[in-house]
Amino acid sequence: MFILAIFTAYLTDMVDHSINTQPMTTKRKCTEIQEIKKRFRHTTNGYTTKTTENGIISKKGKYTSPKKANRLYHLMGQRVLHVWEGYRKECPNNPVFVFVLPNNGTSLSLEDLPKSYHENECVFRHEYEVNKEACTITSSPKSRKILIGRKERIELKNTVEQNINQLLKDHANIEMIGVSSVRSKNYGPQDTKLIRETCIVLYVHVKGVIPIGEEEFPRRIGNFPIDVREGKFIPYGRVPGANEYHQRLLTGCQIVRQTAKSFGTIGGFLDLPGGGIGVLTCAHVVLTDKECEQFINCRPEQQTDLRKSVPWRTLQICQPDHYNDFGTVKDFVLYPGSSSDVGIDAAVVKINNEARLPVSGEFPWDEKQITGYGPDNPMEFLSGNCIEIKPELEGCEVVKFGAATGITRGLLAHRSLFVKRSHVPNLAFKDVMYNQMEIQPLQGFDGFAQKGDSGSLVLMAHKGNRTKLVAVGMVVGGTTFNTTVVTPILNILKEFNLPNMCLKTFRHCPWPKETSSLAELKKEQNKQGKEIKQLKQNIQEYRKDHKKQAQQQRKESQKIISLIKGLKRDNARNRQDDQKH
Repeated sequence: MFILAIFTAYLTDMVDHSINTQPMTTKRKCTEIQEIKKRFRHTTNGYTTKTTENGIISKKGKYTSPKKANRLYHLMGQRVLHVWEGYRKECPNNPVFVFVLPNNGTSLSLEDLPKSYHENECVFRHEYEVNKEACTITSSPKSRKILIGRKERIELKNTVEQNINQLLKDHANIEMIGVSSVRSKNYGPQDTKLIRETCIVLYVHVKGVIPIGEEEFPRRIGNFPIDVREGKFIPYGRVPGANEYHQRLLTGCQIVRQTAKSFGTIGGFLDLPGGGIGVLTCAHVVLTDKECEQFINCRPEQQTDLRKSVPWRTLQICQPDHYNDFGTVKDFVLYPGSSSDVGIDAAVVKINNEARLPVSGEFPWDEKQITGYGPDNPMEFLSGNCIEIKPELEGCEVVKFGAATGITRGLLAHRSLFVKRSHVPNLAFKDVMYNQMEIQPLQGFDGFAQKGDSGSLVLMAHKGNRTKLVAVGMVVGGTTFNTTVVTPILNILKEFNLPNMCLKTFRHCPWPKETSSLAELKKEQNKQGKEIKQLKQNIQEYRKDHKKQAQQQRKESQKIISLIKGLKRDNARNRQDDQKH
């Protein structure tokens, strides 16, 4: 009876904390439990709390599923994305549980958890919820005015490359790694101070909580101090939206996969080696999240069995909605990179509909006059030239056109940013990106890019001339502190083995008006035909006039020649008469 009473109390406790009370088949229930267990195993750091004689937590014993976590199975996947255990520096023996919630309005409190968690500290954070420290620093006038010198930037880059792998191995909660010209001290509502000091910035989701089995971050790396801030990477390209239909595709147009709800942006056009024209965009725009997880660390030359088994070459890509397809996915790259290599998230879509091939280097219309572009000065990318970002270019102004935000301007902050794309604090799927560029928005702009701008081409004025733009990178996402993550364009083109290493070029010509129907298109063709006929008539008339003028000139020249001959004869006769006399 005693055992039966304990079993009944356990079942009652499980029912009280259950979320989904709808009936479920045995097969479905088993499948969900297995999926939740599998997901939970990936969300743990793999270490248990072990206290030594000195009271210090060590990372000796690994575990798979702690007893306290068993009762969280019914929460995982519905109200909790991920949970991990840590401790605070001040109290190393008191565990802290961090619950990561989805960004769908879901809330969770201590009362929703089993009673065994009530005696411990629990932190509840949404997936992209962070404090405002990083945003305050990047938007402050002091950080914008202070720039890092060229030699110091090179030393920073080398220091990060040499230590990044060890940092990621020792600290699973690192979300991004960047650099900054200022460091914050005593962050709070009143006492925050910005110190002029070049530093390496480590971004985490929850500041102050150290994962179990790990030590706190080092104070310095090489000659540079460490500044810890809260920040997350946000993929741009997962929000449904709408844009105008373009008969001829333009750079910056909205594109969408036929079987998905998310959209992205055309980041330029390519002359494909085998013939035809391709569209450049992000891989996560044309692939689903599950497909991205399968193809992580997959490059074009690595034709694995998994890559061959999925018919990704038949994926239809549309513009601007699901009813206007124009091509299929030709190839893609999902490569995290390394400390000395650039991470790539890119795809090429081949245009199969000849009626939608691009004919102009212009961008769609944008009404924002603050950007400096307008009817008299349209934004266009004609040369197709791409340049490498060197240290002396950091701090220069860049511009982009995205399907979600249109034309925006920003400043190139630095070019050695590390980001973690997944919310899980480990590298199980290698869902990271090394050596990315960071763009800060100029004053007057809410941000340089937002969700839906993935794939946007980032351009820079050539020698200060804003009418002559060159490509420097492609937007892949952003951060919680309002900066944008960009991949260098030359590294993307190199991964696809393009021979000329540049985008498609266009000659400067007026762009014809968009036609919404076949009748309007025929009218436009008739007008062009009449203009051509008129030009031919003008040419014929010009030729006739030219012939008449040529004949008159010949007659006049003959008269002049005959007069000259007559004068010569008269002169000869006069000489002869003078000699006789």
